[in-house]
Amino acid sequence: MALLLVSNGQIAAALLARNGNQVHVAKMLGVSRSTIQKRVAESEMLQEATWQAKEALTDRAEAVVQHAIDEGSLDAAKFHLREQGKGRGYGVQRTEVTGKDGEPIELKPIHAPPRPETYKEWAEQTGMVAVEVETDPVEQLAEGNGKVGSNGQH
Repeated sequence: MALLLVSNGQIAAALLARNGNQVHVAKMLGVSRSTIQKRVAESEMLQEATWQAKEALTDRAEAVVQHAIDEGSLDAAKFHLREQGKGRGYGVQRTEVTGKDGEPIELKPIHAPPRPETYKEWAEQTGMVAVEVETDPVEQLAEGNGKVGSNGQH
């Protein structure tokens, strides 16, 4: 029912007013969030309105950062350089790792045992105990009886 009560134009206006936040739009229009999600998914106009609203919010956030930089905020300047100054080398952190006294790190290959193909092989390699069972519990479930184990319990 709610799908017919609210026009795409009303949803678009609400999306722009609420920065594309579909939860807020739904509350504003008195419909469910899933109604808004469905309508947006079905309408290119509403998808465009959502994109426009989020872009406008990003523009306002950038203006706040720019204003903070203009006011001399070192944190805002660092944030801007870390996020927008990557092409100039800002925001890129590198860590150089060396061995003892700056020498190269010596890498030694690790020889792992071959991957076991069965649970029994794995148990033998790890020292665990392998237990034999009558039937595979996964196969029992796949057979459709919905029960695992001889006593019928999951």
